[in-house]
Amino acid sequence: MLVLFVFLSQSSRSEAQELHTNKQIFYSIAYSGNNIWNPGADFAYNRILGRKDNPSAGKSNSLEMLWRANTGFYLDPGSHGALYGNAGFGFRKPGGRVVFTFDLSPAGIYRSFLTETYLVRVDEVGKVFLPGNFFYSPGAGFDIGRKLAGTHHSEIFGRIQVITLIPYNTYLMPLIHIQIGLRFAAKGGKL
Repeated sequence: MLVLFVFLSQSSRSEAQELHTNKQIFYSIAYSGNNIWNPGADFAYNRILGRKDNPSAGKSNSLEMLWRANTGFYLDPGSHGALYGNAGFGFRKPGGRVVFTFDLSPAGIYRSFLTETYLVRVDEVGKVFLPGNFFYSPGAGFDIGRKLAGTHHSEIFGRIQVITLIPYNTYLMPLIHIQIGLRFAAKGGKL
């Protein structure tokens, strides 16, 4: 809420700046390599909450605030797999054909799925149904996108996302996701 308040209050300080609220929606799909080499996929929903333009500096000096939610999975062959989901706020700086985005996702959940696991008790050994753990997983991400030639509704992007698993044993466990994907606007919108 503090970030939203600062973003909106900055627009009222200068008369040369304009605030637009177009509620544009766009989606993305990406290959996601957990810790670079474990294959997976990531799916995201983005909604632009507002855009602040500075007309004196030109179109490349606009800043958009967005709400972002993503879900994904990855496989670590022979060890485990995982599903995760994050949601949070971010900022997007469109400029010509190149777009920069930074976001923080304080709300997140991560579920690991282990391979065949057994529970040993004093008098018996039994197979565990859906072995794995749940973790709280806040995250942050940064990406650079480039609009595709001849279109205003899609772009390719590269992204680095860091998710932290809490509690992992008694500490934190950071996971680094390297993503390459396609972002596209919903129903005739523009990026």
